[in-house]
Amino acid sequence: MKKSILLTLALLMSCSVVKAVDWQEIYIGSDNSVLYIDSDTIQQGKYKDEYLYAVRFVNKGSKEKVAYIKSDFANNLIGIIRVEDYESDKYRPSVYLTNPHAFMKPFKDTSLVYVAHDTVASLTENFRVAQKETKKNEVPVNFERDEITIRGEQDASYNYDSYASLSPIQAYLVKTCQMIDQNWQPPEVDFDSTTIILTSISHKGDILTYSIESSSGNAALDKSAVDALYKTKPYLPLPTDDKTIGSMEFRFVFHRTLSNKRVEY
Repeated sequence: MKKSILLTLALLMSCSVVKAVDWQEIYIGSDNSVLYIDSDTIQQGKYKDEYLYAVRFVNKGSKEKVAYIKSDFANNLIGIIRVEDYESDKYRPSVYLTNPHAFMKPFKDTSLVYVAHDTVASLTENFRVAQKETKKNEVPVNFERDEITIRGEQDASYNYDSYASLSPIQAYLVKTCQMIDQNWQPPEVDFDSTTIILTSISHKGDILTYSIESSSGNAALDKSAVDALYKTKPYLPLPTDDKTIGSMEFRFVFHRTLSNKRVEY
């Protein structure tokens, strides 16, 4: 069944111009959840192995949701751009899939978001992460507490100190974002905002320069983000043994919502 769905999606992706929404159900072997992928949204991102797409899902007893996702197939990382209640008349994937920012991390292979990631990877044929030597037996999985549904929360279900599947630079950035987030104290606001800062960090962990690439439109919010960068000093040494590399430039994204905050790269 899954093969026929993948074939259908592959044929749809081959069309040069597709405007209609096309939700395709993906078999997940669970009576508790249903998952769909909008095949018309699957598109290559900024980098070769990066893809963007939208999924729709519903957990038993919960309201139907739509999630906008970024997948990095080369490193097997997933970022959830946004999750919201699904309403067909308000569904506008292009709004969230154009130049999106998302915190990239590994997900459990039993989560709905990973199923979507794996399906799109099969379609695009860019999945280069080594497969596990043995596959888990296919049994119904309880997705009632899926990781998609806790987007925007401080996710206690994921151990951020487990970096085995990350490259050194990605592990460095995940840890650095954690450190900055702990020092970020943004003011209370009644709107969602994003500040993007480019900063150069020396090999020893000092900030050399910074610039605000994209302002939140609120001076106090922007200042709080800059303050967080400096409060976090000294940073971890750069993840390279090459002493000829004096510094590296990183982009940090500060998101502030009515009820939450997070720092991504």
